[in-house]
Amino acid sequence: MDAKEAVLKYIDDSERFKNSYFWSPPQNAAGRRYEEKKNSWSYSDQELELSVIVNCSCHNYYVTRTARINGKKVTLRDVKKLIK
Repeated sequence: MDAKEAVLKYIDDSERFKNSYFWSPPQNAAGRRYEEKKNSWSYSDQELELSVIVNCSCHNYYVTRTARINGKKVTLRDVKKLIK
């Protein structure tokens, strides 16, 4: 995955998981671990660090998104500006 693909994936995942707190996770532990592994990812190079971490509890989805440019934490709006 290169930087452009990572930025696009970060934006897509941010939109997709926007209301994930209200989703119903799988009923068994194996299903919850599978969802976590399938949807969590990270990318880093010298200037850009992006990660989306998905955690499932018995009742909720929790999504943690982190974006850093040159070591400085940035918002989704700043990440979208990288596409232009």
